[in-house]
Amino acid sequence: MVVWEVKATMLISVIGTISNNLQQLKSPLLSNQKSRNSSGFTLIELLLVIAILGVITSISIFAINTASKNDDLKNDASRLISLIELSREEAIMQSRDYGIEFLDDGYQFLEYIPDLESWKIIINDNLFRKRKFSPNIQYDLYIENKAIKITEEQKNSKRDANDNLNLERVPHTLILSSGDLNPFSLRLYKNLNSVIEISASLDGAINVTE
Repeated sequence: MVVWEVKATMLISVIGTISNNLQQLKSPLLSNQKSRNSSGFTLIELLLVIAILGVITSISIFAINTASKNDDLKNDASRLISLIELSREEAIMQSRDYGIEFLDDGYQFLEYIPDLESWKIIINDNLFRKRKFSPNIQYDLYIENKAIKITEEQKNSKRDANDNLNLERVPHTLILSSGDLNPFSLRLYKNLNSVIEISASLDGAINVTE
């Protein structure tokens, strides 16, 4: 009985020693594998992050470009409204009649000369000088719900800057000394998604719709 007990004890001891050795061998391998897995991203993860960053960048650039384009449209509309309001105040204070003539790419302010019964281009005035809309901006003009077209003669006319009196020149929009405006609607746009409409009523009120 003693012999078997000794042999059994030795066998258990040998098995335990082998098991311990195997665990010692496995531990460095497992720790190395874990360290490799936790040391960085896999290639798939890196590619996924790069793809997400690319999408975010594209969306940001598109949003910035869209905002800048809309800013041009809003700036042109705000400038025109401010000039109309300023000319209206000046018309009331100085008892003068003003008008706006729309051109193919912009507009200019006119002043009525009673003695000559004619309209005169306002010159040497930084505020009411001739102005152009931003590039690629188009417009539709409506007076009394009727579409007004700028004729080819108006578009192609080349008038001398010194000859700023023209008996045939008539403004599209009147700004009277009484403070009244002739009602009109101006639709500024670049495309179907970028549209601003300016509407003026007889009492001088101006509404903006986007």
